[in-house]
Amino acid sequence: MFRDQEDYGTILNLLALQCHSKDTELLVDAEMSTHVHLNVFSAVPVPYARSSRMSYTKYFNHKYGREGRFGEKYTFVLKVEGFYHQLTLQNYVLRNGLHHGAAPTAFGYPHCTVRELFAQDIGLSAEKSVPM
Repeated sequence: MFRDQEDYGTILNLLALQCHSKDTELLVDAEMSTHVHLNVFSAVPVPYARSSRMSYTKYFNHKYGREGRFGEKYTFVLKVEGFYHQLTLQNYVLRNGLHHGAAPTAFGYPHCTVRELFAQDIGLSAEKSVPM
């Protein structure tokens, strides 16, 4: 799905555009080389998923001179119900790079929300925390 850094950046931009147009909030994400995991809060999750996938397919096909469907025929969408279900899903998504052996720790995988959430704590941000 992603052959270079431009592809990873493009998917994030397209997801953000779809969030805006579908009044959806992207809570956490992980973009792996072969698949994507998203946790969104949306009244229209299936249209959001379809639009996001179609947008990226158009980009990818144009960039790499190909045609047709991209990836599996269907996109898996799961309704998340309750605090513990939400917690489990977010934990799974945030550890996806580690789960697939792409990094030695969850924080080591660069294409995942976990690095942004904990950037300051793991020394990736120059900003100093302000005590509350």
